[in-house]
Amino acid sequence: MARTVTRSLALLFAVGAPIVQPVFAEGLDSDDARMAKKLANKIEPIVNLPIQFNFYQKAGPQHQQYQEKIILEPVIPAPITQDWNLLFRPLLTANLQYQAGTVTNQTSPIQLEAFLSPSAKSDLNWGIGPYFQSPGTGLSNGSNQYGAGVSAAAFYKPGHWVVGFIGYNSWAVGGPTNSGTANVFYAAPQVSYITENAWTWSVMMQPTFNYNARSTSNPFLLLGAKTTKIFGVPVQVQAGPSYMVSTTSTSGQGLGFRVQLTAAMPE
Repeated sequence: MARTVTRSLALLFAVGAPIVQPVFAEGLDSDDARMAKKLANKIEPIVNLPIQFNFYQKAGPQHQQYQEKIILEPVIPAPITQDWNLLFRPLLTANLQYQAGTVTNQTSPIQLEAFLSPSAKSDLNWGIGPYFQSPGTGLSNGSNQYGAGVSAAAFYKPGHWVVGFIGYNSWAVGGPTNSGTANVFYAAPQVSYITENAWTWSVMMQPTFNYNARSTSNPFLLLGAKTTKIFGVPVQVQAGPSYMVSTTSTSGQGLGFRVQLTAAMPE
């Protein structure tokens, strides 16, 4: 696992690093561009609601299914003192599996990431807190176990750039193991560049390693996004291809794509 994840992270930052260095000192002037930068930071303390659609091929136990994964992952900040914020990030995932004209609807584990994060303005945002997971349904949609662990994130935001990661480590705390365990490590490193006209270009990975199965699923993504306002509400539309760098016995394989719509609370 360590070798696979190391190669994946090296590839990610090899792509992003050559273009990161020249413009760290530049800033953003337009409201839309500043909002785009905040949305690229997964623990920015603003209320926002991303709705994400992912398409994968060759999924399921025999890798003969098409999978559509719909993820709702709101960010809900709750200031607790003048110096600290508590951010909640629940993840609700529904899967549609297609094979030979048959559609199966299943629900992945419901996850909750929480982050205690300093509220001081800085180019570096970080947070750490608890992680919880409820059982999923079906054999191709994650563990049927309960899980608990630690969430962590850090994002460096100089100028036009947002570079960092968000992730968690989960340990199983009970439940059947017929569809795998909740002993899981997940990380999502990213490199994002935001233009003055509020376009965001991102390269990222999302490796998920199961300690018991000793296997990793890891999509590599190239994403473009445009941030604007609709009736005064900041909205971002994001899309791009994905490719499964490494797979498990039930994950998708090869090429896929992602589309995401995010609405944020006006400042």
